[in-house]
Amino acid sequence: MSILNRFRKKGGFNQLLLLLESCDPTKQKNLLSLVAKEDPGWAYLFKLKTITFEKLIGFDDQLWLDLIPHLNHKVIGDFIAHLEPKQKSRFLILLDYSSQRIVSQMLIEKTPTVAQQGTAFIKIVQTVRELEDKKIINFVHYDPSLVIDLKIAA
Repeated sequence: MSILNRFRKKGGFNQLLLLLESCDPTKQKNLLSLVAKEDPGWAYLFKLKTITFEKLIGFDDQLWLDLIPHLNHKVIGDFIAHLEPKQKSRFLILLDYSSQRIVSQMLIEKTPTVAQQGTAFIKIVQTVRELEDKKIINFVHYDPSLVIDLKIAA
């Protein structure tokens, strides 16, 4: 049975992309491998369009300023807890003073587990996709490689 059959419909590309982005790296790799066996072109597109940890970290500060109000303190704290000090400082500076204090205190009190960091990453990616869907974030301005052609997503 073809895994892609249920996604070859209107909006199916985006559905499978969201599924891939919410998987842990091992499951994501396995799923991409199955997709590649059926349609190497789609697998290539998924690799290009998937928001990875590296892409997320590399997002422009303005995108983060648009994104942060839609995230709770725990998600932000869990996400930045395992970053290098320089990157951690970069994200803390983007927060308002009150949020900086709350998140900094959270980081002092308890270091989140790797699983909690993974959950925070998934929540951030889902929020980015929701904001993109609502036209609050436009990848054309931040990372054109993530723009999904409507012909593909249809």
